Amino acid sequence: MEQLSYDPLLTQEEIQPFRLFKPLQSPEHGTAMVLEPHKGQAVLVRPGEEVPDARFGTYKRMSLIDTGEHRLAFQVTLVSRDPSFGFRATVTLSCRVIDPVGVVQRGIRDMAPTLKGPLKRMLRDVSGRFDISEFHETERALNESVAAFTGDSAIRLRRIVVELQVDEEEITTGGRAFRDKMRAQRLDAMGRSYNLRILREEGPEALLAGMLEREGERAVLEWIRSEEVAERAELMRALDMVMGHSSEDREPFDSAEIERDIVHRLIEDRSSRTTGSIGRVRGALGSGRSPGHRPPRELEGGTGPEEAGDRRRPRGRTIHGEFDAPVPVGPPEDEPLPPTEQEERRARRPERGDTFSDTDRAQQHRPRTSRVRGVRGDGRGNDR
Repeated sequence: MEQLSYDPLLTQEEIQPFRLFKPLQSPEHGTAMVLEPHKGQAVLVRPGEEVPDARFGTYKRMSLIDTGEHRLAFQVTLVSRDPSFGFRATVTLSCRVIDPVGVVQRGIRDMAPTLKGPLKRMLRDVSGRFDISEFHETERALNESVAAFTGDSAIRLRRIVVELQVDEEEITTGGRAFRDKMRAQRLDAMGRSYNLRILREEGPEALLAGMLEREGERAVLEWIRSEEVAERAELMRALDMVMGHSSEDREPFDSAEIERDIVHRLIEDRSSRTTGSIGRVRGALGSGRSPGHRPPRELEGGTGPEEAGDRRRPRGRTIHGEFDAPVPVGPPEDEPLPPTEQEERRARRPERGDTFSDTDRAQQHRPRTSRVRGVRGDGRGNDR
């Protein structure tokens, strides 16, 4: 903003002692005449007043002063609490001369520089209490400090406004950077929302489908193979840890269940990662098998004609094609063998003098309960 100022002294000239044909005239409105005699005080003549001794007065100089109101504007730099930073402020105000004689005696020829110094000292005392980051608070305090200031005996001031400035290039650069940042964040949020919606609606396979569309089938297969290799390595480490570091406090069937689950995942190739069922995707993409491919006959149970006679026999859980483990017929090793027919017959013929009730005989013939497997069943879901 350009500085706005004015010179309050319109004209100043030497006058003759005798002015018979050119007497001094009263000043026009908005001006004031100051007559400086050779000795004594200056004489002030306002519009409409008669000039004393207009023809024969002993005056040496006449000054015409502008008494109208003018708008001034100038810029000042105000230090903040930290002297390394400062505020750029623009001060605008309205001023007029109320004492023309005082203006002539002080020799004021440029009004803005005359007022800039005193106002700057007043404003620096206020800005020094604020940090550079307190922009609006500082501006408000500056305006409050000069609101009641009306000037001095010679100059009347009013409507003083202090406005802190920010560099236009800085505003343009900062605004552009802010808009670019907000645009990038919004685009990233839109991409994350889309991916999250795809995961919720279609599952992890949608990501593989997108990868297949962008990078091709080979990239998808390589990614699947790398995931399978990494998962098998983790499962092998887990299996080694279970088999080699079994705790003494753990029951045998707990370790057996853990081992069976790890081996099942290794052999059946069923992933438990967050990427979903990799084995199912691999079967559709890279193994050369059709989507309707059925597992080996050994994994499905007895379906061939050679196994038709074994369908009535209950079969255990198959964990591999080469190992078809049926339910053992006999009791486990930690359970006692059931009594033979001779032992049962001998038990039904008590010795002479011994008496057994039916409850005692049933308790005697009941096998002992195993600590690990419980009571051996009869193959039909009933305890013996």
